[in-house]
Formats: sequence, C-alpha cells, structure tokens
Amino acid sequence: MCKKNFLNYFILKITSNSRYLLLLLVFLSTLTIVSCNNIDSLDKAINWEDNQTKIISLTDYSIIGSISFKNTTDSFLGNYTINHQNNAEMLILRDFFGKQVFSSVSTDFASLLMELGIDFSSDELKTITSLNINLSSLLLANIPSERVDDMVMDQHGFPLKIYLNNHQVDFAQYQSINELMIPKKIVITGIDYQATFSIKNFSII
Repeated sequence: MCKKNFLNYFILKITSNSRYLLLLLVFLSTLTIVSCNNIDSLDKAINWEDNQTKIISLTDYSIIGSISFKNTTDSFLGNYTINHQNNAEMLILRDFFGKQVFSSVSTDFASLLMELGIDFSSDELKTITSLNINLSSLLLANIPSERVDDMVMDQHGFPLKIYLNNHQVDFAQYQSINELMIPKKIVITGIDYQATFSIKNFSII
C-alpha cells in the first residue's frame, strides 16, 4: 500500500513539474517572439542612413554605460561616461564600486585601454595602437565604410559586424533612444583580448 501511494505521489510530482515547465517554455517563447517583433518594427521604421546623418549632426550629447575587459592575464569591470560638447569630449571611467579611475579629454579607444594599466604583449600593443578609432564613434556605430576592412549588415542596413586592423566589432543589439537607433551592446575582439561596452543612457544635451 505504501509503495503504491509513493508511486502515485511520484507520478503526480512529475506531471505537476512537467506542467510548470511547459508553461515556462511557452512564456519564454512568447517573450522572445514579442522582443523580435519589436526589434524588427524598429528596424523598418528608421532608415539607417538618415539615422547616421542625425547622429553626425549632433553637437552636444552624453553616453553612459558599462565596460568589461579581459585578456589572458587581466580583467576590468566598471562604468564610463562620455560627454561630447562642441566637438570636444571628456571621458570618465569608474571601477565597479564607482571610484573614478581616470578622466581624459581623449576618447581614443587605444588610449582608454592603455589607461586601464593592462599588461599587453608587444603584438597586442602594436595592433591596438594601429586601430586609431574614436570611442564615441565606435559606440554609435558611426564608422565610415572606407575605414573598415569588411562589414556585415542586416537587410535594413544596420551594421552587425565590422572588421578593421585585426579587430572584430559586433553590434549585438540595437535600441531606440531619442528617436535614434543606436547600439545597445558592442563587443570588440582583438588578439587575445575582448572589450564589451553597453549603452545604458544616451542623452542629447
């Protein structure tokens, strides 16, 4: 009798768990479909060339987000702020705990990595310094096509990947802020290192 009750309880438990698991899968599938539809509708609503023309014409704006960096020997996790006013920029970098690491009027990507105090190999240093790219332009996907070695775009003209000077840049996701389409996550992969930026706030001043 005890064995029978235990067996019935065991079957009931599996059935109940399976029902919850099925409901969870249905919920996640619905959420994914809705998210994809939202992204597709945004892509179709905004022309990429017009979008970039508006971004280039901006004179005063700020970008706030997070940064993570790792290579074979070091890592860094923190937050950044870029203030752009009248073609002049200020970069402020803070660590994970909010302590300011440094501030600089240069937003050159290579200079940022140098300021992190990361121990790069000579080959890495040579590749990074040859990149010669402005960080804010990179974060906003404002990269002239003639400066890249190759570029992969989606059907609406949005850059998904760019390749330049032995680096791969992935624009993992886009978001609509202030009627502009800008990247949400940017992953830069070089020789034995990777830097990931997210844009949490983009404000037109």
